[in-house]
Amino acid sequence: MALRLSPPHRLARINYPIRVGSFGFSFAVVIAVLLERGFSAPVLFLAALSFLAYPHLAILHARLAFDSKRAELNNLLFDCAMLGIWVAQLQYPMWPALGALLAANMNNAICGGARRLVLGMLVFLSAAVLWGTMQGLPVTPDAGPLVAGLCFAGIAAYVSALGLVFHRSNRQLVQAREVLTKSERQLRFIAEHSSSLVAIVDREWRISYRSASHVEYFNPNQVEPGSDWLGLVHPADRERAVEFLRFSMQTEAGDRIRLRMQSSTGGLLPMECDASFMSNEFGGDTHMLLLSCRRIDEQIGVAAASGGSGASRAVDAVVISDASGRAECID
Repeated sequence: MALRLSPPHRLARINYPIRVGSFGFSFAVVIAVLLERGFSAPVLFLAALSFLAYPHLAILHARLAFDSKRAELNNLLFDCAMLGIWVAQLQYPMWPALGALLAANMNNAICGGARRLVLGMLVFLSAAVLWGTMQGLPVTPDAGPLVAGLCFAGIAAYVSALGLVFHRSNRQLVQAREVLTKSERQLRFIAEHSSSLVAIVDREWRISYRSASHVEYFNPNQVEPGSDWLGLVHPADRERAVEFLRFSMQTEAGDRIRLRMQSSTGGLLPMECDASFMSNEFGGDTHMLLLSCRRIDEQIGVAAASGGSGASRAVDAVVISDASGRAECID
């Protein structure tokens, strides 16, 4: 029966290609050092096992473990121990030791924070000191130009690669924040106009979204997604409504108009409609309008209830408006 492996934790999936690449490069550095100082076949075999086979065993461990994330964090500590042992085995060459310590510290700091950083450093140094003491290995920090050049290039490439990873993660975070902010603003707008008829229309004035309250006033078939929003407007006001919508879309600014709309019973509903350009209000390139319409007679009723008797407060007023319904003069 085939062994079914569970998917590894996201941390293990991210670290796997990084571990394969960095350990493969480390194997080349180890070979360069051994060429300078001499080596035997068993040492070469252990180097191949440590740097070429181990990364694949590490991901297998993460997939077999019950707690995949914990297994990957333990793999990072094992990385530190193994690198410390090889630094001692190579007699503490300065450049390889610096590269190994830097890589181990960055991995643990990124994946586990300050606590893992300190723990990983202690494991690395302890392994290097204990292995060197047990084997009686000398300290020979000098290394030839080949080893120094490889380590210099490896450190620069590793730090640059991490910078690119952070940049991509930061971009994803910014995009996620923009989407969240856009959603919050849309929900806030809809919540603030919960008693209104809220609809989102595209540049051809087709309904993409409408609030449930539309079915209380209009024929449900006329307010389904894809329906023409202008079909709700009285024919005599449709030309003004088109100018209003075009003005809001072209100027990417909010505007307001009073329209007569046709109810499902055939009666006229005087409405005051606000328009907001979604790209301007919420960000992005949606090129849609967010419309909020409220019955004018409801607004008058609220004003009368809060201000007293309508007869005692009645006044004469003259309003001059342009073709789109915007007030030009009030007397």
